[in-house]
Amino acid sequence: DVYDCPTWFAKLWHDQQGWLEEGLKKSTADWQVVVTHFPPTWGQDLWIRLSREYGIDLMITGHMHSQEFHHDDPSNFLHPTAWMVSGGGGGITSEGRPTMDGYDDQYGFFEMTLSKEMIEVQGISHGGMLRRIGFLYPRDRDVAHTYPDAVNHPAHKKAMDEHHAHHADHKHDGDKELLFKKLKL
Repeated sequence: DVYDCPTWFAKLWHDQQGWLEEGLKKSTADWQVVVTHFPPTWGQDLWIRLSREYGIDLMITGHMHSQEFHHDDPSNFLHPTAWMVSGGGGGITSEGRPTMDGYDDQYGFFEMTLSKEMIEVQGISHGGMLRRIGFLYPRDRDVAHTYPDAVNHPAHKKAMDEHHAHHADHKHDGDKELLFKKLKL
């Protein structure tokens, strides 16, 4: 029944909040990564509390038909928790008008390289352009990020040096072959 739909989803949302919180409480994982359909702008107060209390490192979301990565930018209300919207496969719809050359965030994908010490996130546009890059480091629970300014993290300089060395040897001019050769997972 279409009229029962909003009530059914509200109950599901309520029940899943308890399930998620219980899982976060029990987790002993090095990384706390949450994958959900809606970005944390929906239920913002809940996500702020959970990210602070349980040390969520990263949220991977969709729903919006664009590519977004929020980490150290001033607009990130979850800082130091990073969150992304990987909605660049939205068919013929997008949040904005894509450009033919790919210098936009309407279609594309995120590539992540994970290790125990760091997660590297790269946003690649539909034209093969590197649109953004970020480096995440594990956080503790119930405390602010160990390094509030991520660029001062000891591993950050090394990661940036390696990134720049890689790109010094390659031209990222939309050649998709270069991107697929770099996959590390």
